[in-house]
Amino acid sequence: MKDVGLLFKGPMVRAILDGRKTETRRLKFPANASDRIWVKETFRWAVDRKSCSCLEFRADGSARYVLADCGGEGDFTGLAEEATPYSGGFPCPWKPSIFMPRWASRLTLEILNVERETLQAITPRAILAEGVVLRSHQDQNLGKCPVSAFDEKMYPDLRSLWAAGWDSVNGKKAPWKSNPIVNVITFRRIS
Repeated sequence: MKDVGLLFKGPMVRAILDGRKTETRRLKFPANASDRIWVKETFRWAVDRKSCSCLEFRADGSARYVLADCGGEGDFTGLAEEATPYSGGFPCPWKPSIFMPRWASRLTLEILNVERETLQAITPRAILAEGVVLRSHQDQNLGKCPVSAFDEKMYPDLRSLWAAGWDSVNGKKAPWKSNPIVNVITFRRIS
């Protein structure tokens, strides 16, 4: 078994944390169904005011870091699961998720299934499992419409919401209209 790091946008990290996201579609996926995913998200290091270093090592071996999505700061030791409030220092600039080290990841996902399908074969149930629907909104002319977790805009239906969300992330290399073959990864959060 190996752990594979995958990049997730902030709204999708929140959807995982809320339990709304249990699937992800990827153009490329370098893993097997027995592997695990560790979530790479936007982050920043905490800066110590005295040393101005972006990573402060302490005698107990712990390091301070900040995750963008939770909005909170914490002291973690390795892969510790619980954070304690951090009240000192000031933050460094946000770092892209691609640079997040494994030890700083707070989410690990167990892969339950991997299948391949065309992007446009997605069902309404699968769109909901993708975690892209933030909430519904009642419009007097359109009725009950979904609101996107990506841009917080209202869409007339799930399919148009999904297409716009996909294109906002993958539109340059594999737009919705091209109907690429994607890997559908079903997962369960384990930490």
